[in-house]
Amino acid sequence: MTLTSLVKRTTGFAFHIPQVSWQSVRGIQRRARRVSVREYREPDYPLKKLLTACEPYILPEFRPKYETCESVGFDPKLLIDEHPYNRLLAQDLKRELEACQMIVVFHLNPIEQERRRYAKCAWEHSGMYLRRYNAQTREMGMRHTRFSTLLDIMTERSQLLFMNNLNLKEMISINRKYPEFVMLAGAVDDQLLSRDRILKLRDMPSIDVMRAQLTHTLSLASQTLSQNISYQTSLLSRNLNALVDQQKKSQDSDSNKSVEDKNATTNENPQ
Repeated sequence: MTLTSLVKRTTGFAFHIPQVSWQSVRGIQRRARRVSVREYREPDYPLKKLLTACEPYILPEFRPKYETCESVGFDPKLLIDEHPYNRLLAQDLKRELEACQMIVVFHLNPIEQERRRYAKCAWEHSGMYLRRYNAQTREMGMRHTRFSTLLDIMTERSQLLFMNNLNLKEMISINRKYPEFVMLAGAVDDQLLSRDRILKLRDMPSIDVMRAQLTHTLSLASQTLSQNISYQTSLLSRNLNALVDQQKKSQDSDSNKSVEDKNATTNENPQ
């Protein structure tokens, strides 16, 4: 019984199974065992170095398509696709920048939403407002303002703190309670301040105290000048007064002496 008839009896279907002899299988194995060995060539390293050094290096193209392709026209509106909502947020950002006295940039590390809300409320109770804007809104709202230098250090994790007063001690004390807010820099009076300069500015007295100190320092020069000018006249007047007093005392002593002599003579020669 062949294998084809056995399959037909068991399954009911007839399959054609080719007959394979052991000689053909042994021939396949024999041919498969043959290894084609090719001649080994030693690598030419100097030639590879020369080819690598002579290989041209083409810089990647960083220019936009409207500069490299002549068929594409330049449209400045296509550079930044301004979203209407981002435009409204940029207007609010400009208004807050014009109204605030100082702005501080924080980097926000991973924090629970509840702790961030607590920090925001604590700053708002002190007259400071914490805001977060995306990159396009920051670019549209801060590019041509006095705070445009802060754009270079801001990322997607940046937080802006708008301060209507320069109460730095209160701001830093709240920041210590929430260390997830890492202070990076700030800006006040068109000047960029680093973190160390902000800490030094915190230790300085208020503007009223500094104005009083400056006024006192400026008045010292005028007081010293007036004292030096009036010193000689006052010294002369004191010397003259002392001389007059001395003359009066000498005259009084002479008059008293004459009176005593007269009384002594009258006592010696009574009438």
